[in-house]
Amino acid sequence: MSEDAVTESEARRLLGAAAATIEVDGPAPLTLTGLPEARRHRRWSALVAVAACVVLVAGAAWVVARQLGDGRQVPPEPAQRPSIGERRSEDPAVRREPSPARSAATDRFIRWARNGQSPPRFADRVRRMTGGFSPPWVDEPTDRARWSGCSGLGFPDCGIDPVARIFHTKGELQVEAGLPGCGHDDTLPPAYRAATSDVVRVSGPGTACDGWYVLLWIDEGGAIYGVM
Repeated sequence: MSEDAVTESEARRLLGAAAATIEVDGPAPLTLTGLPEARRHRRWSALVAVAACVVLVAGAAWVVARQLGDGRQVPPEPAQRPSIGERRSEDPAVRREPSPARSAATDRFIRWARNGQSPPRFADRVRRMTGGFSPPWVDEPTDRARWSGCSGLGFPDCGIDPVARIFHTKGELQVEAGLPGCGHDDTLPPAYRAATSDVVRVSGPGTACDGWYVLLWIDEGGAIYGVM
């Protein structure tokens, strides 16, 4: 068998493999009938090289396609939002301001806690959620002595007293809307735990989770109906 015959047979095999893998739209396939032997040899060599390149490119494209998928980008998983009771870091540059009515009621509460004058507007009964030995409801909320949670100490010496806490803290206090997220929500009554839009937080220097804070539940009209 001649060298030309072996080359032509091998070329036909490679071209058949390439044609089975890639479909090309175009004119009728080339024919080599009637060409001189030298030109046929060169033409077959060129076709073999082209077929090999096509097979390599097709294989590389298939590998890349498998790695990249269909080209669509999968959106990243959304960051998990911490629950109310889960401790989270606080960005001091991002603060939520209370509504004007709730802000005014909070300012009056702070001034009243410090000087006992001009109390804020309270509901007829205020829910107290500070623990201690006192009942959960305060029927005379404008009397600062009614907020003590101690059995033997009253205002302002009891440490379980949200009013006394503000009374003893000098300087500017931080006021912000919303719950602090320090693991306290398990102790809240369900209705108060759900009323997050009514909550105003009063705290001393530093973050509320590392220091102390007083929570006020204030309705949209500015009446305080819950304290923690």
